[in-house]
Amino acid sequence: MKPLNLILIPCKLIIVNILFLSNIYNLYAIGDHVELYDKGMSLIAKNKNQLAIETFDQAINVKNDFAKAYHGKAIAIGNLGNFAEALKYFDLAIKYKPDFVQSHYQKAIALNILQNYQEAIKAYDLAIKYKPDFPRAYFLRAVSLGILGKYQEAIESYDLAIKYKPDYAESYYGKGNILYILKNYQEAINSYNLAIKYKPDYNQAHLKKKHCLEYTQSK
Repeated sequence: MKPLNLILIPCKLIIVNILFLSNIYNLYAIGDHVELYDKGMSLIAKNKNQLAIETFDQAINVKNDFAKAYHGKAIAIGNLGNFAEALKYFDLAIKYKPDFVQSHYQKAIALNILQNYQEAIKAYDLAIKYKPDFPRAYFLRAVSLGILGKYQEAIESYDLAIKYKPDYAESYYGKGNILYILKNYQEAINSYNLAIKYKPDYNQAHLKKKHCLEYTQSK
């Protein structure tokens, strides 16, 4: 029996060592994909988008369900002007992290740029679902609704942007524009006044307010 024990003990040690080394490898792998993601984002900040894409690909090779790496890759691809391709990677980010607010939001922006406003609204809705106090998403959603001629919904969305950011000059201006289209000039003036209150040098708001005053005074 003694020789048998001598054989078994080294085998146990080998198994333990393999498990230990495997755990160490996994720790390094975890560190690697996070570090690669951080490097990719740093490259985006330096406007080195192609290098960033390659770096995110390396992170994905280490961890193929790494949502943040797909998101970063989508951003870099979008920065290079390939918005249709970027959508694929936003979708992969969302696949692995369904509540990824920024991926829903950035996907919506890409869809807006591609003039797919209805799908953009759906993506903004998902961003808002996971982050209800997201004024910028409400604002851009309102812009898309306005382009589609859904004016009342656009006003409601601007109002929600303002609810969460009361000094949001651009939202007051956007709301004013919808009211202007609807020929509700006095309400439009009120909105432009609020835009100017929070952004005194808002030239477009001053100009639109002037147009509204001209319409009201000519009646």
